[in-house]
Amino acid sequence: MTGPSDWTSVSDDTGPVHVADAVDAAHAASARGKVSSVVLARWDRDMVAMNKAIRFMLGNKLAEAEQLLDAASKEVEARDIDFSEGDHDMRGAFAFVLALFQLLHGLATLENNQLQTALDRVWRADELLQTDGDWPGRTVLRGLCLVVAGLVQVMQGSFARGICQIVRSWLFLRTLEKDCLNYQGHERSCVRSTALLGLGVFNLLSSLLPERNMKAAQWATGFTGGRDTALEQLRLCWEEGGVQAPFAGIVVVGVAVDVSGFLGEFSVVLRPRLAYARQVLDVAAECYPGAFFFQGLGTAYLAVSHDLPGALSKLDRLCSDVASVPAFKLMVCVRSAQFSACALDWTRAARHFVDACEVHRAVGRRALCPTFSFMAYVCHLAGGEEEAAGACLDTCLSYAVERKKWNALDADALQCAEIEHVRRKSGDCGLSPRDAAAFRPLLFLLRRVAVLYRGGGFMSPEEHDHFMSLLREETLACGSDADNRVLCLSVQAEAMRQSEDWEEVLRIAEEGLALEAQVSSSGRRTGALLFLCLNKAFAHLGKGDLMATKTALSDLRCIRDDARLFRKQVSF
Repeated sequence: MTGPSDWTSVSDDTGPVHVADAVDAAHAASARGKVSSVVLARWDRDMVAMNKAIRFMLGNKLAEAEQLLDAASKEVEARDIDFSEGDHDMRGAFAFVLALFQLLHGLATLENNQLQTALDRVWRADELLQTDGDWPGRTVLRGLCLVVAGLVQVMQGSFARGICQIVRSWLFLRTLEKDCLNYQGHERSCVRSTALLGLGVFNLLSSLLPERNMKAAQWATGFTGGRDTALEQLRLCWEEGGVQAPFAGIVVVGVAVDVSGFLGEFSVVLRPRLAYARQVLDVAAECYPGAFFFQGLGTAYLAVSHDLPGALSKLDRLCSDVASVPAFKLMVCVRSAQFSACALDWTRAARHFVDACEVHRAVGRRALCPTFSFMAYVCHLAGGEEEAAGACLDTCLSYAVERKKWNALDADALQCAEIEHVRRKSGDCGLSPRDAAAFRPLLFLLRRVAVLYRGGGFMSPEEHDHFMSLLREETLACGSDADNRVLCLSVQAEAMRQSEDWEEVLRIAEEGLALEAQVSSSGRRTGALLFLCLNKAFAHLGKGDLMATKTALSDLRCIRDDARLFRKQVSF
């Protein structure tokens, strides 16, 4: 058990300080002179505990961090606190930091129960914050609790509730620029750092809301920030090196290496963000050596820089470092599988998908096991490894008899596995004509690589050319099957969009959309027509033709389809 005496010798600097402001330092020194030595000693002790816990968590030592903050919370609880003298009840702040790392842990595992645990911790932190005195630090943390709670609820699928929480947070955060960014008390460093993180995260999440929700939020709250404002606030939070600097650094790099690609932002926007992300990662390697989340983001940086071999090599090293932490090992295995598939190394991808499945099975988890095992099956097939493919298919089908409400990916994997099982046993004669024609394993795999993994943005020019040749061969093999032909063309268009070859995107999109009248009702459920039209709009925007972009988006809204899930994605 970590006792209070164990943290007293640790520095309270958690991050790099690139901006030295002598005026602020003078104000802080002046403010400290007006506070009693007992209050200052308590504050310094609490900050040391907070910062040491953050370092534990960044070093993959979540249990040690919890023990440390539990001990610190008990010490705070035993104090006779005089709020009028500038003293504070820091238990809510400690709980909030633990909730943040529980959220990162939940993102790593991709499991709903981990997200629920994070949400419970957030609400517990908010309860404890209400026991503190009325000061700007409490206000900003309560606002951040609502932001994080809203984010978790969105990831759990409760979109309306989550967006509502994020918008509500502005009731707490709207005074930050006036009350917190220039706060002059002895708590200045902590208050300013937390305010910058809160404003940055709020503005970032708000910029990701669908247009209708964004307008409603602006009307309800009056905020005027956006993505550029958010990234500037997060950059300041990182560079000033306050208590929240590590979290800001993680978000800044995550936006550059992951979120920007997910949003389809153009390379002219992405390049300066990647350059800054590289700087953050280099500094983080010195300040937080071995920190899992920075190292994981480093692999994504290499991938988006078209260095898949480098990303995979780094993931191999990282896997041995997190072998004893199932949640982190799962994340490494999944990333390794996805990047291997993007590198068109089917055998290696299959092995990592099997590893991911085994990590889950070892801790009694079922979610995503059908998906992992079926992906291993199609990868083995693509690599010509029939026996290994059959074993993975059997693993996938073993979950078909279990009574569980599977997520969309698992349900799709189980349905496709049933089709493949019948085909391998009886040939196409054992299937309905629709099933026999509809499912093509290689097309399934290539679509996952391009659409779900966004592999076109990771591949080297040579890898991209090979990938496109596979897609063209698969398109020709579809023959007169309009449904799969359009699906192939939609994957081609998406892969070319990711490489920003706008002329080729337009050519492929026009070819696919010309077949719309031949697409069956089941073919319309794939979302292929929607993605063709969306990529056509992207291409026109990339060429600077705003009128043609608006026309393509108008055409998209008029497409008759049954792809409800994909229409939501395309609308986003």
